[in-house]
Amino acid sequence: MRNLDAVPAEKKLCKHLFYILKRLTIPLCYIIFIFCILYHMKILYPEECMWELEYIKDITGCNCNSDLEIEKYNINNCNLLLEREDIVSNCLFVMTISYYNIEEIVKKIKPLVILCLSDEHGIFQKYNDLEKYTKLFLRQYNHKSYNYSSHNIQIPLGYVSNFLPNNNNNNVTDIKPINERKINCSFIGAKKSDREHMCNVFEKNMDNTIIVFVNNNWDIEKLPVVPNKLFTLYNNSIFIIIGRGNSSLDCFRIYEAVVAGAIPVIVGEEMEINTTFYYGGYKPPFVYSDTWENAVAVCNNLLHEPELLQEKQDKILEWWSNQNTNIKNIITQTIHQQS
Repeated sequence: MRNLDAVPAEKKLCKHLFYILKRLTIPLCYIIFIFCILYHMKILYPEECMWELEYIKDITGCNCNSDLEIEKYNINNCNLLLEREDIVSNCLFVMTISYYNIEEIVKKIKPLVILCLSDEHGIFQKYNDLEKYTKLFLRQYNHKSYNYSSHNIQIPLGYVSNFLPNNNNNNVTDIKPINERKINCSFIGAKKSDREHMCNVFEKNMDNTIIVFVNNNWDIEKLPVVPNKLFTLYNNSIFIIIGRGNSSLDCFRIYEAVVAGAIPVIVGEEMEINTTFYYGGYKPPFVYSDTWENAVAVCNNLLHEPELLQEKQDKILEWWSNQNTNIKNIITQTIHQQS
């Protein structure tokens, strides 16, 4: 690992550069990328988590350049990380709870930033406790049973790789306004949890609804619907009904709908909804209800209020933009403070 304290001139230069870039309103992803280059920082990424790779690349600045800044590891070679000195306190570490030795690795390399993927069921508090070994801990999911420190921050799950048109890296410019969308409601996904009932309610009570049940084994190379085709469907839909995942109300479908300008519809108890979508007190402005029957009634009423629908789409897109800007800001500041 480079000793930045041994090069005060370079540290001073980096600080001046940081403020210059900020004043010039350089996009945050480029600032993150530049600082990773300056500090020879690695972004370590598990090969088993290819689903959300493009989203993680976007919020960490890798989409400003090439894959060269990401170093992938897997469950078979992760022990080699324990032998590395160049990454100690000098890396952004993307981790998944499926690794048996993840605690040992984190304690050894003490990443500057940890991005914790998975933990939908909320039964791995010990992995959340790894926040003590990093300056910034970013995590998917929010659980009421966990204790979170001030530097432990919830992030959106993101979207499947190749979802955005032309690999547009979260900068989608061709989102259709509400009045150009031809489909009232759509759902493509596996039949589980409350989803069959959800789909029956909307098919019976909302015109122009498209429902397609598929089997998804999470193999990104063998998806039943090509991701960019899914984007096209969502970009033509007003509402996307979500349904519960394996256990959580939170799922990738929500953020794929958001990025395509559709309105997610979520059903659950108020306390669970408020916990799941807490986001530091900035709850996303989706459509929420306590039953699918009530949800379809709310959505049908909104279809008669095009101005309210457009306002809701605008607010959701604003929430998404603010969330991702905030994440990039926090990562940038964390890297800068290390200098």
